[in-house]
Amino acid sequence: HRRAELENFKQSDLLKKAKDAFQKNDLKTASLILNELIELNPSHTEGYFYLANVFHLRGEIGKAIKGFNRVLELDPNHTDASISLS
Repeated sequence: HRRAELENFKQSDLLKKAKDAFQKNDLKTASLILNELIELNPSHTEGYFYLANVFHLRGEIGKAIKGFNRVLELDPNHTDASISLS
């Protein structure tokens, strides 16, 4: 049980760091952190959502579309991902 709490804390911390980097337009750092987060938890919806946004801002549209689609596979009601694909 304690290990699960630590994993959740680490994931929350990574997501916060990734969001901070993303907001500072440090897409390289954001991407590295998000990839680490997704490696820890392959079902982390927000991790995929932010990574898809990084790809979009870099002009990597194919990867962005795959990322947004992955978000919707994990959470079909994710409105922001749906809007991003429209």
